[in-house]
Amino acid sequence: MKVLVIKLGGEISVENIVEDISRLFREYKIVIVHGGGRQVSEYMIMRGKKPRFVNGLRYTDEETIEIIKQVFPKIREEIVSKLTLAKIPSIGISGTSGIFELEPLNIERYGYVARIKRVNKDVLEFLLEKFVVVISPIGIYNDGMFYNINADEVANKVAIHLKAETLIYLTKKPGVLLNPNDESSIIEEISYDMIDSLIKSGSISGGMIPKILSCKEAIERGVKNVVIMSGIVKNPITKFLKGNIKCTRIYKG
Repeated sequence: MKVLVIKLGGEISVENIVEDISRLFREYKIVIVHGGGRQVSEYMIMRGKKPRFVNGLRYTDEETIEIIKQVFPKIREEIVSKLTLAKIPSIGISGTSGIFELEPLNIERYGYVARIKRVNKDVLEFLLEKFVVVISPIGIYNDGMFYNINADEVANKVAIHLKAETLIYLTKKPGVLLNPNDESSIIEEISYDMIDSLIKSGSISGGMIPKILSCKEAIERGVKNVVIMSGIVKNPITKFLKGNIKCTRIYKG
C-alpha cells in the first residue's frame, strides 16, 4: 500500500482534512505530522517571553522546551480525537517514543533543536498496518534532554524512510509565492535545483526556508510527489489529487 505523509501546519484545522483522510485511509498508509509554532509562540508571549528564530528555526531554551512539552500533546490529542470521532482508527505518538535517532544542532546558536539522523521505520510500519499515525515533532537525545524538531524536518525524514509516494505540506498559503503579500504570485512548479538560487535571491525566506529545503531533500532521496499547498480550504488533499487546486509542486529537473 502507498504511503502518504501530511505535514499539518499549526494554523490549519484538522477538520479541513478529516473527510480527505476518511476517503484515502483504505488506499494509503497515512502519517500526519503536526506543527504548532503559532500556539507555542502565543504561549511564550503569555509568559512574557519573546519568540526568536534563527534561519527559520525556533531558538529553543529550556523554558521553551517546557512550553512545547505542554502544547504539543494537546494538539496531538485534538487531531486524534477528531479522527476517532470520524471513525478513522488513529494513534498519536511523539519522537520521545524512540522512533527517532537525533542529531542536535549547535546548542549555542539554536538551543535545544535537533535534526533526525534515523527513523525507526519498523515501529511506524507496524502502527500503520492499523492506524493513521499522528506524530508530534519533539524528541529525546542520549543526554536525556528533550529537543525541539522542526515539523517540516520530521515530515521529510518520515517520508524518506517510509519510501512515501507523496509528501504534502499544508499551510495557510497556497504554495511558494514570488511576492509573500500576493497569493496570486504562486510558483506552481519548482525544480529542486532552483531552490538554492530562490533562497539566495530572497524569494524564499523565513520559515519557508526549512520547509523548502525539506522538500528538496525528499525529492533527492526518492519521494515521488512533494507539494506545498493551502490547508485552509475544505478537503484540500482531494482537490489536489483531482487537480482542482493551485499549489507548488517540487520536482527533480
